[in-house]
Amino acid sequence: METKERIHFFLLFCAGAAATAAGDLLRSYGINNTFTDVLPNYARPIAVGNGLLAILNEVKRSDLTNINLLTTGAYLATEIGQRYHILPGVFDEKDIIAYIGGGITSVLMGLYVKREQKF
Repeated sequence: METKERIHFFLLFCAGAAATAAGDLLRSYGINNTFTDVLPNYARPIAVGNGLLAILNEVKRSDLTNINLLTTGAYLATEIGQRYHILPGVFDEKDIIAYIGGGITSVLMGLYVKREQKF
């Protein structure tokens, strides 16, 4: 993988991590609304998926999609586990929508980075 491509994936990881931290920080200051509730869950698949892509040696289109699907699937499995009291936490439908939206956004961002590198 080219250094420029790796930097793009790392910057996407940083953006996702910053959005996750911002949402958690706002909630810790007592700002509780739909935006601060959904933002960390939307940004987590972006951060984790692109973080994994940044450390891999070679990334194909299929790898990009598979990694993002696996990270999003892991977050969805956690939420479903909370629903059936297998895992601790509170089930929230908004979290599922946010995870799916973050996963789709992560795939689209990754495809854009891969497309940009061909020219």
